Amino acid sequence: MNIKILLLLIILPILSFGQIPKRYIDLHKGLEKIDCKTTKTNYKNGKPKYCGTTTYYKYENKEYAFLTGQHIGYYKDGCKNVSTYDIYGNVLLHEFYDKNGVLTTEHETILLDSSAKDLKQLLEDKVESTFIQELREYKISKNTGKRYLFKKGRYTNGKKSGVWTYYFPDGSIKKEIVKNKNVVQQNL
Repeated sequence: MNIKILLLLIILPILSFGQIPKRYIDLHKGLEKIDCKTTKTNYKNGKPKYCGTTTYYKYENKEYAFLTGQHIGYYKDGCKNVSTYDIYGNVLLHEFYDKNGVLTTEHETILLDSSAKDLKQLLEDKVESTFIQELREYKISKNTGKRYLFKKGRYTNGKKSGVWTYYFPDGSIKKEIVKNKNVVQQNL
């Protein structure tokens, strides 16, 4: 298979998770990729504990390490979390699964941007950033035994923002609450 097509098949789904402006992605262009390492750990009984990749970059004689790709953490009770990062370590999606492998919670990056004027400012993390994630929490209906969306809302820079919607098992809205009116909520 042509390598360009293969790269497109890998990168396009990652970039489609949230809205990361081209300007923000372009800020990373000065990073020089120097290494990539996968870490796998196991519990004493041999079952997996963690698996993930770290990508190392160099910029102005400093080395930076970013979590990249998919990272899976396994818990002793059978639960696991799966986190997906872009090639520069920006979190795109966190998923949490119960011991039966049922998805219980998702945190999806909706918007990620920075006021950084260049890569140095971005790496020093001394500029204002906007980070919006959408939370979706699921429950199992006691009556039907099926999974349903229980709660959905957004976090802006770590604080609840906008409309938080709670649902009944049949999908109808139970209630809506407006959170943190002081946080600017972008309509995405």
